[in-house]
Amino acid sequence: GTEEKVPVELGRGIASWLQAQPRGLRDAAIAWQNAPEGGGDAVVVYQMQWTNPRPDKPIRSVSMRYGPDGDKWGAPVLLGLTAAEAGKR
Repeated sequence: GTEEKVPVELGRGIASWLQAQPRGLRDAAIAWQNAPEGGGDAVVVYQMQWTNPRPDKPIRSVSMRYGPDGDKWGAPVLLGLTAAEAGKR
């Protein structure tokens, strides 16, 4: 019955998937990159970690919504989601 909003901001948690000089971001690391043969921009996929502030409450669903700028910066894409519990293997 609760909701947690996790803002994902351009340049901090996400960035363009085409970059001349890929680099990690404040809130995300590079998960994968591939530079094309013959030069040009690299294709980059970022990984952003989020820690549930209410670990006693299970996460039942995840949804993505545009921010106040709408689709000005393109379409958000979630390529994968991994869940884990601290101290568990």
